[in-house]
Amino acid sequence: MTPREQAEFFALTVPEAEASMREFLEERVENLTGALGGEDAELRATLVVSSILGLTIARHFLRLRAFENISEESLVSSATAWISALTAGSDHG
Repeated sequence: MTPREQAEFFALTVPEAEASMREFLEERVENLTGALGGEDAELRATLVVSSILGLTIARHFLRLRAFENISEESLVSSATAWISALTAGSDHG
């Protein structure tokens, strides 16, 4: 585990660091919400940020076996597709 991954894991498992991580993620959501715009921008920003966090945890901390046979290129391509869908907005907002 890299030093950054260790720090992120620590932030998710130690109560004292939890507030700091929450603040960091909420700032990411706020910044992305402003960039996206639209009625449901905060929801979409929250989904993007939490999805990336989940992907990071699954791949780097839990080391799910499914990621072993997925190329970096395929992962980036797939992630780009679902992030693009979320950031494009919705017609039902």
